[in-house]
Amino acid sequence: MLRPLSIRRRGLWAAAVLSVALVGVLLPSRMFAQKSLRETTSLEFVPADVSFYASSLRNREKFEAFVGSKAFAAIQKMPMVKMGIAMAMAQLNGGPSAKDVEGAEPGPGGPLSLIKPLLKDRKLLELLMDMASDEIFVYGDQEYGNLLQLYSQVTSEINAAQYERLFSGNFDPGDDPMQPYRAALRKLNKDIDKLKVPTTVIGFRIKNTDNAAAQLARLEKLIAGAAAEQPLLKKSFKREKIGDTEFLVIRGDGSMIPWDEIPWAAIEENEGEFDAIVAKIKKLTVAVSLGVHGNYLLLSIAPGTDHLLALGKGKLLIDRPEMAPLLKAAGKRISAMGYVSDHYARSAGGGMQSIDAVLNGAMKGISRNIEIDGDLKKGLEVDLVLLRKDILSFIPKAAGMTSYAFMTDRGFEGYLYNRSEDLYGDGSKRLSILDHVGGSPLFFFAGRQKYSTRGYDTMIKWIKKGKFYFEAIVLDELDDDESDQYEVFVETFEPLLKRAHRTTRDKLMPALKDGQVALVFDGSLKAKQWASNMPPAKTPLALPAIALVRGVSNAPLLKEAMHEYVAIAKETVEAARELADGEIPDFEFPELRTRKFGKGDNTFEVFYYKVPKFPKSGGPDRLKFEKKLFREDGDDGDEDQEYVTVHKWLAPNVGLSSKFAVLSFMPRHTKKLLESQSLSINSGPLARRNQPLVSASYVNWAGMVDLALPWIDYGFDMARQARQEELAEFGVDPDAKIGDIAKQEDAKQEAIRSQVHEVANILKCFRDYSSVTYQDAAGNNVTHYEVRIQDLP
Repeated sequence: MLRPLSIRRRGLWAAAVLSVALVGVLLPSRMFAQKSLRETTSLEFVPADVSFYASSLRNREKFEAFVGSKAFAAIQKMPMVKMGIAMAMAQLNGGPSAKDVEGAEPGPGGPLSLIKPLLKDRKLLELLMDMASDEIFVYGDQEYGNLLQLYSQVTSEINAAQYERLFSGNFDPGDDPMQPYRAALRKLNKDIDKLKVPTTVIGFRIKNTDNAAAQLARLEKLIAGAAAEQPLLKKSFKREKIGDTEFLVIRGDGSMIPWDEIPWAAIEENEGEFDAIVAKIKKLTVAVSLGVHGNYLLLSIAPGTDHLLALGKGKLLIDRPEMAPLLKAAGKRISAMGYVSDHYARSAGGGMQSIDAVLNGAMKGISRNIEIDGDLKKGLEVDLVLLRKDILSFIPKAAGMTSYAFMTDRGFEGYLYNRSEDLYGDGSKRLSILDHVGGSPLFFFAGRQKYSTRGYDTMIKWIKKGKFYFEAIVLDELDDDESDQYEVFVETFEPLLKRAHRTTRDKLMPALKDGQVALVFDGSLKAKQWASNMPPAKTPLALPAIALVRGVSNAPLLKEAMHEYVAIAKETVEAARELADGEIPDFEFPELRTRKFGKGDNTFEVFYYKVPKFPKSGGPDRLKFEKKLFREDGDDGDEDQEYVTVHKWLAPNVGLSSKFAVLSFMPRHTKKLLESQSLSINSGPLARRNQPLVSASYVNWAGMVDLALPWIDYGFDMARQARQEELAEFGVDPDAKIGDIAKQEDAKQEAIRSQVHEVANILKCFRDYSSVTYQDAAGNNVTHYEVRIQDLP
């Protein structure tokens, strides 16, 4: 038995839960050396041509780390947990029913009563614990990729039929609702040979194979007893020897489906048109097999049992070159491992089928119900083909991945090797933007994108094409008044849109050629009162500060672009007011303020708008304020009106230095980000932050909990204050009975507050998450991540 004493000391109390999450999301990896992998894991027999494979290892060790932690002990002692467990057990045991309410008698027992006999079976419990203690794995053969591809194609036909109705403008509820599904069945008819039952194998590594064999013998007797009354089961079930192993096997085929109950008359337009599908499915066979193979209890769902005979023979998954990264984990305490094939990944990427569904449906709908000129129709058909080609060029080619995770004294680490094409990430340089995330933020995600105007230019090209077809097809359908309004609209706003386009293409995009971008979340700015109508807090409250940081290649050009956008916005508002014939009030743009910081080459500017004050009340007072905001003459508002103001630190702003730009709602946060600071996280994946990276991320979960707690306390304090003010308003004597009730309520709230703090301390055992993504020698993106966990002191 593995004894994770060192883990307990280090606080890996949530290992079991997090490991399962890592297996499901990241398909983690490996254990020791190649020889050890063949001898100690399911890779000793997993075939090379699987679509996917995932394995969770050291499950008992992770579970014991969890239940042996101080955090788990604290959870068990919490009153709300005790109450919840008691209520759950009462329900499972079939405890008090509706008797207390309706006078009804208790029921025969809860769900737990059904499994109590099993819980008394010591040998069965030993087997279940054995199955969950070491390794649990699952894999699917290559037919999963083929089946997923067929599924994408069939669903694409359904979507295409729906888009055809959409683009044709035909929403008659009397339409045949089976048409989309009929189209899908016709597509399936064409590719009927691709319809096959995939192979799935689930396995559990066990130590006591004799006990497993004995439990299978018991199961065989139970099934045989049931088969005596079920002729179909008796015919399909038997014990079979496959190689040197005996399996319990239940076989079936598609003929067992009640085909006569399907309303084919409502589905088929032509009688018998889907007979080939029925005939194919009737021939499909499935075998559910359960047996002990070596040190594993295997459950297989497949067309037959030949794959069980071939286990461990021929080329294995571990022999594939894609699995080579797992050898780097030699000697580590591997907690999970996984693999996805290129074929399966490409089949799962159904983006192209969705695009084809939209374009095919659009073309059919337009052709069927919209009358357009012959040459125009041909041009539209050609453009739809070109649109598909353009969209496809922006979709990376999908490929598979290999990954593994391992346990450490700090928590979990893992690597994910993604073989998919990366059209956008740039991992050729160091991410200098990491010096501008504030040093120790609560959260950040930073990366660099390859500079290219192709995407923007393609978008503009198709906007122009769309305008051409709108005017050629739709404009003629408008009446004279609507047509005149459209022409005035285009004449007024098209020049402004062209200016905005030139500003974006010739100034903004070149100015941001650096390609670096970061989203930052911080909580270092604290105040007791963030708005004048907010009662002051007892302790300072951290207001979440969110900022977007961009790398800048040409600061003067970026400043020109910003000024041009402001000018365009003002002209757009003026043009809209003129078109609306005065219905839009004269809007006064707020004054843009500027502050400079730094000296010499380290100078930067912060441009900000002061947040206006707002009246507390609504109604006439707010109307007066709005008139003043929009410069309506004859009313300056009420001098006695009380206004709400926000803290002076809050102001929408943009900061600009020679290398970086920051957009945020707190100028102080912007200033902090523009001032270069080394990242305070020096360990784990971020230890390589000075090397070339595609991206990096960090989540300080414990810090976020610390940020939230004062706000929760503030909520409790405000609720208590409101109760006290209510008592005072009604002149309640504190010594009166109702005063005692209020004190009891305060005591209850304080008890809840205490439990909230306990929960928060437990949540903080999950300290943080960090990751970096870089490119290896083969050009694959490699993500190295770490989850840090620390037990309660």
